[in-house]
Amino acid sequence: MMKAEYLCNHIVHLVHAPIYVYNERGEQAAVYIDNGEQQSLYDCDPQFLEFLLGQGKQEPLLYVEERSIIYGIIKKGKETCILGPCALERDEVAAAGYLIRRHRMDSDMPYCVHGVSMSVFSEMMIMLYEMFTGETMGQGELFLNSFCDDSFRMAMEEKLHMVFQELHGTGTIHNPYSQELREQGAIRTGNLEALKESFRENYVGKLGVLSKDPLRNEKNLAIAVIALACRSAMEGGLMPEVAYSMSDAFIQRLEELNEIGKVQALMREAEIDYCNSVRKLASSGSQNALVRRCKNIVYQQIHIRLTSKELAEQLQVSPSYLSRLFVREEGMKLTDYISHVKIETARKKLLYTQETYEEIAYSLGFATQSHFGQVFKKCTGMSPGQYKKLYRK
Repeated sequence: MMKAEYLCNHIVHLVHAPIYVYNERGEQAAVYIDNGEQQSLYDCDPQFLEFLLGQGKQEPLLYVEERSIIYGIIKKGKETCILGPCALERDEVAAAGYLIRRHRMDSDMPYCVHGVSMSVFSEMMIMLYEMFTGETMGQGELFLNSFCDDSFRMAMEEKLHMVFQELHGTGTIHNPYSQELREQGAIRTGNLEALKESFRENYVGKLGVLSKDPLRNEKNLAIAVIALACRSAMEGGLMPEVAYSMSDAFIQRLEELNEIGKVQALMREAEIDYCNSVRKLASSGSQNALVRRCKNIVYQQIHIRLTSKELAEQLQVSPSYLSRLFVREEGMKLTDYISHVKIETARKKLLYTQETYEEIAYSLGFATQSHFGQVFKKCTGMSPGQYKKLYRK
């Protein structure tokens, strides 16, 4: 079994945040830190330490200060463990400056706070909690335990009441669920004509209000539609890695737009792209479950060198069986399919990024730039340089 001291030292090294352990009298029982010369926030502000010690429950707890500085608190019998502080998506220098001022720290002494994502910090908390208590917990439970108190629930109930009252007072109803089913059904089956017909439907009701800001409201609605289309396309056979990557790209592009008309256009274009992807899959791709899993692994591991043998091992079948099945279902060798996927990605990199030929080659698992060039020419009929010169604008 992994010792608590070993785990604490590794977590400190990963998130660069101290871990302090206090006994029931509020006295420091242990400390794990990767910068021994740094001053302690808790020594400088005992009242804040007392506050944090009083926040702990039997379950792990996250506490956020100034909206973006996070601490983790775990109770273990009569001891309390505190992880942090860390800065959540905030300028680390600004966060350190705030902590120095807020907690009366010595501004002449060194002090730094490191940035970390909420996801990574919560995972570290879950690991500590299991180590200290032997209990397990998921991220969702941790967030509920930390932030969903009575006031949080009351605010949500109030918002629900206000929305229902507003709709009741104006006589407004939402868009019909049947229309949504037809729209998503068209994407699921790759029926582009049915999808376009759903766009033209006239119905009583309107889409919900997801933000008081008109542009933000349209973006939120578009994100919801893209998420539904993504899942419908996966139900229609589109590989999850492809579907999720498309969703990421659509939403990232969406956030760059500042015109409502363009937001709505992108939303519809996303649905059409998903529909077309399913249609192409139905007309030319295999519906064999093993082949689909194989193709999904190729997309997931496109940045490493893949062989038929390695794929067969991951799928727990023999290489010869997988190769024969792939040729029968797809009409091409598995090795050719791997090359095709890599070269399709390379084509996009040549057109839309500033990566060099060498960087593209290594990012796609080719041993040398020369080998990449050979495979690229075999698939496209031209060298990477010729392709870039011809098609890049």
